[in-house]
Amino acid sequence: MAEKSETVTLIGQSKSGKTHLLAALLNHPSRVRDLEEGPDRVEDPVLETLPDGDEARRMDHENLVSHFDNILRGKDSFEGRNEGTDKARRYSARLRYGLPARTERALWRRSSEPSQYSIDFSIVDGRGGDLAPDGYHQEFANDEVFRKRRSEYRDAVVQSSGLVICLTLGRDEYDLSMGARLLEEYRLACELKNSTPNAVPFRHVALCLTKYEMVLGDIGPTAGLVARNHESFLGLARDCAGVNQFRDLLRAGKHGDSVRTMVFPVSTFGFIGHTGAANWYGYPWAPGLRTRAVSEYDLDDDSLPGYRDHFPQAVSQNRSLNLWQPFNLAPPLLFALTGRITGPMYASIDDLEPA
Repeated sequence: MAEKSETVTLIGQSKSGKTHLLAALLNHPSRVRDLEEGPDRVEDPVLETLPDGDEARRMDHENLVSHFDNILRGKDSFEGRNEGTDKARRYSARLRYGLPARTERALWRRSSEPSQYSIDFSIVDGRGGDLAPDGYHQEFANDEVFRKRRSEYRDAVVQSSGLVICLTLGRDEYDLSMGARLLEEYRLACELKNSTPNAVPFRHVALCLTKYEMVLGDIGPTAGLVARNHESFLGLARDCAGVNQFRDLLRAGKHGDSVRTMVFPVSTFGFIGHTGAANWYGYPWAPGLRTRAVSEYDLDDDSLPGYRDHFPQAVSQNRSLNLWQPFNLAPPLLFALTGRITGPMYASIDDLEPA
């Protein structure tokens, strides 16, 4: 059964993880198995990137996935050569999946065939801060290039049926500031919808709590298992200042009373294996990824060339890459598109009330 094409827009401040999340999903489109979990789970999900006749958009896609692969393997510096998204970029894809078989009783037959679905969609990634410019961006308010890319980003928001919002997990003053800016972006997105004639209101908003691996980096070889613990996740989310600000905004009823919202922790750089160590070691003087190649800048034991000997144990790059899995990337997208709640970890706004 084919569904009509939809548009989803990513919003969030610079460095909140929007582009890397999208890159990991498009670079490894077969890694959507998280959709097979949850109350609205699906069967045999397949994500396909769609060919695009526009040469510029095709190059955008190739550069995006190449950049992420380079970061994952350590061919670029950790920050990478691409310091940030410089304009609104649109990527086209198709998600195919089946719904679990349901037996339908009838007088003359019994059917247990699963229904097959296909969704063509565009996902738009914009430059952090452009939607609701802060003081730095306001300096460029009269710049023609700035006005053009901001207009393209706003147009994508108006056309979108759903939003995927990225907010970095954290509990410090920086997180509080980022959360406040994010609220401005979300308020503006809702106001753009409300002020545009014939615009379809947002139906589903997925709040992605990004960089999940960073808050679990010191746990050890069971970090992936802890990532799937519901109470542990709720504790982290409730302690996040930005999450509390967003929850309070929705509670006020002015920007979300008609929108269904769910919260998903996501990890672009993921874990080494299904329940293994986080793909992040947070040494203050040399932070990085376990999947990255060893270089002269890393603090590895010289007797173990080609190995990551960081906590919790030494592991070769090839093995870490073979075991590597991102976490919960596809469920927020499917929710924004359809409202289906899938994945190993999710929460409602009500779940985030202080215990």
